[in-house]
Amino acid sequence: MPILFKYSLLLSPLVFLSGCTLPGAVTVTDGGVFRSTDRASTWEPRIFVDTVKNKPVTIANTTILDMEFDPKNPDILFVGTGNKGGFKSSNAGEKWEAFGPREGALNLIAISPKNSDEMYIARGNSVFKTTDGGKNFSNIYAESRGVAITSLELDLLDSNRIYMGLADGALIRSTNGGVSWSIIKSAENRIEKIVIDPRDSKKIYVFTQSKGIFKSIDFGANWIEIRSVLSERFTDSLIFKDALLDPSRSDTIYYASKYGILKSTNGAADWDALALLTPPGSIEIFSLAVDPKNPKVIYYTTPGKIYISVDGAQTWSIKSLPTSQSVKVLRADPRLGDTLYLGAGGAISAGKSNNTFGF
Repeated sequence: MPILFKYSLLLSPLVFLSGCTLPGAVTVTDGGVFRSTDRASTWEPRIFVDTVKNKPVTIANTTILDMEFDPKNPDILFVGTGNKGGFKSSNAGEKWEAFGPREGALNLIAISPKNSDEMYIARGNSVFKTTDGGKNFSNIYAESRGVAITSLELDLLDSNRIYMGLADGALIRSTNGGVSWSIIKSAENRIEKIVIDPRDSKKIYVFTQSKGIFKSIDFGANWIEIRSVLSERFTDSLIFKDALLDPSRSDTIYYASKYGILKSTNGAADWDALALLTPPGSIEIFSLAVDPKNPKVIYYTTPGKIYISVDGAQTWSIKSLPTSQSVKVLRADPRLGDTLYLGAGGAISAGKSNNTFGF
């Protein structure tokens, strides 16, 4: 039987007796969520939770690990944090309320595109499912070896098909909404991100921490290893930072590595390096985003800065980020192309991967 846990989405006032930020968290005062409506020129914090004893309670001292939009209404956002569980906003981040577990890390969130009440969350070595928008969750997977779940994705054309990657390189799939699971691939290296083509979900890309990319064109039955085409041309390009598909062009992929940012327009068969303002390998790239309304608009974050191109990476401008923390979560609003959300938290240091786990 699944393990059930039930809770109210309303936070208890006792949680907030320690003052203006959530207690029990790491000492971060400029973390949480920020929003820009003008392509990163200006930012405003989106951190408010409640007012208790005339003091604002915020998520400014949380580390944001994941952020997802409700597929039917992008004003509804969900975030997972490294220390205080999950939060939900119904008004574009103006106010947040508790979602899912209230303590510890909520690492990953995946939402069904057809029914946004159906969601999956991963924390540690377990996956939980809700079918009522987060009021109740059942534990549908627990990794018996204690290996962390590092990536979680749904097939957007069939949300009963779920993929998750583990820290030891195992790729696991369910085809029945989490009732049963099977290992379909061993990448033999930590899986950092799974990307599924939203127009043709037979195409799956698995990005590993340092052993390159694996691609399937048949739902994971067979795999193509994409390694030498990267390593032979681009030094340190196997070391993953972030990756995404162009939202308007299926076979166009952006891949941020220790080398820099690479782009493929033919489904990862061939790659070219984007011309950046910094030399290859000279700066750590944390996260990527592409404007869903205009794919020529590209963003990436580095320590303290965000780089913006409006002409397909021909030229770049630089803006300062509104936080001293690392920004490993960057999302473009799927409806409003000029609007960005970033999730901050965690001291900036060299060598960190795109996923951080708070357990």
